[in-house]
Amino acid sequence: MFEAAVGAQASHDSVSWFDAVRRTLNAHHIVHRNHGGGNDLKNLELLHSQRHQQHHALECADTGRPT
Repeated sequence: MFEAAVGAQASHDSVSWFDAVRRTLNAHHIVHRNHGGGNDLKNLELLHSQRHQQHHALECADTGRPT
């Protein structure tokens, strides 16, 4: 019974870890969709969520408009 409980906990921890990692990665459109970019893989890159926010904040500061 102890092994089953430990196995269940390990499984839960693995799911929690993958869920946390998934939330920290964002798909970023290299060419924005509102500029004609699509959802195909060649137009996407994975960015950490904080880096993704920084990218758009810097882009907004450079252009003066939100992206």
